[in-house]
Amino acid sequence: MTPEEILEKEGIRDYEKDIRRMSARELTENFSATSSGRPMAALIIKNLIWQSYTGILSGKLPPFEGNLRSYWYYIKPVLARIKLTEDFDHYQTMLKAFVELVGDYKLFGYMDFGFDDDSWENRRIGVKNVQVIVFAEKVGWMRTLKEIHQTYDVTVIALGGAPSLLTTEYTVAHIRKATSLRQPFYLLSAVDYDPAGYSIARSFGEQLATQGIEQYELTDLILPAHYTPEEIELFKFPIPARQKTRLEKWLKATGGIHGEPYGLEGDSMPRDRYKALLKAALAGLGVRPT
Repeated sequence: MTPEEILEKEGIRDYEKDIRRMSARELTENFSATSSGRPMAALIIKNLIWQSYTGILSGKLPPFEGNLRSYWYYIKPVLARIKLTEDFDHYQTMLKAFVELVGDYKLFGYMDFGFDDDSWENRRIGVKNVQVIVFAEKVGWMRTLKEIHQTYDVTVIALGGAPSLLTTEYTVAHIRKATSLRQPFYLLSAVDYDPAGYSIARSFGEQLATQGIEQYELTDLILPAHYTPEEIELFKFPIPARQKTRLEKWLKATGGIHGEPYGLEGDSMPRDRYKALLKAALAGLGVRPT
């Protein structure tokens, strides 16, 4: 779809009046569902985001100083004016709107707004081996990642859970300054061996692809094969079947532990062993201590 088609599909328009200054009546008239006549929070939010973007692009508005949470307080008073904040916290609605407009439709990027990247301290960009990205699910791995960065001059990042598209965008922007994105990249993970960790690693790869790193190879290092039978018995944990479909897909892809729905926490692996596994994987890529 063209940008114009996307905007029409999403009900996003260019309003001459600042949406933040619209009265409750004007908000109701412009952003209500045809069937119910009730104002739609998602529609208001998307139009506010678009108006912010076009305002910054044209120079009418300065870039924002702050993070996504700061921007929420730009939106919240508008929703409160028509009582949309009384029974529901629409912060998540705002985040979803950004994911759709930035990630799915690619109408603009987070950097276009000037948002702060709260995770900037949790990454280091390599120079010699920038195309090798070692990443961890948990921030508690950052000291290990810093050591890996210093030893091998690779790119490292601690995701802090599910990857943030905002952080990924900034990360790729820094990588782009150091090297071409039109080359193979190698991702080496330290994520939990369970459906969530599996999803986190692959979501990170998919986000990198949306930002231009389309050629990448992902290698997981936290695997049962790297534990002794005694360690597996000690550290394995049962995986709840709350999300049955995701669990079944993970079992099909990985085999769980001996075909059963058991997982392993990434932190159960001794760091020295992880570093040895990583060293071997990097050597296979031609990367050695600098």
